[in-house]
Amino acid sequence: MESGVGRLLTSAERRKWPNGPVRSAFAIGDGHVLTAWHCVSALIGGEARLWLRLQSPSENDEFVDIPVRYQDHSPKLDAALLTFDERDADRDHTYGEELRKLLDSVALPLGTDVAVHDDVRILGFPERNVAVFATAHHGKVRTTTSRIGKARAINLQVDAFGTRYPEGPKGMSGGPLARVYPDGGERVVGIVASFPPAGPDDRDALGGAVVCRRLADLR
Repeated sequence: MESGVGRLLTSAERRKWPNGPVRSAFAIGDGHVLTAWHCVSALIGGEARLWLRLQSPSENDEFVDIPVRYQDHSPKLDAALLTFDERDADRDHTYGEELRKLLDSVALPLGTDVAVHDDVRILGFPERNVAVFATAHHGKVRTTTSRIGKARAINLQVDAFGTRYPEGPKGMSGGPLARVYPDGGERVVGIVASFPPAGPDDRDALGGAVVCRRLADLR
């Protein structure tokens, strides 16, 4: 699951790695990537070139950058759909095809069913964690019928965000919410969207709470 979750970067941020803003996104197949709209809304207007930095399948490289561009979004659901950008792929057509195949090979399985008390994981790039690749935190679904405006949302309890010395959720936005099934299988059922801010700098999640948008509402 982690191999399909990447950090979303602008061209300028690629050169500043690992510093700069933290945005999470994930591959869903057919050359497409999902993220939170608020992560990219300020960038899209300027037609910024975007890159999804994923783990490299090669032992010789630490990571690989996949060029992606804006395709569509839903402000009500705070979701954005990105697609593989052939224009920014390497001029070598063969390498561009390899990048597209890699993106599709790590696509995460999608689902829609989620219920109260389900075991889940959220994946992404928490701002305080210096890990190069996506990290995961386990949680439990508290409600599936919350509302943000007119749109439904899923509320989670993530213990790692509610401890005395918590991991910070900021930067996880745009990452996947994966339901964990009894057999160990996982399917993405939501997109990490926000958290009730707490702490002196508003970078902690009040009580370890996290809010996710429902994938079912995007279909």
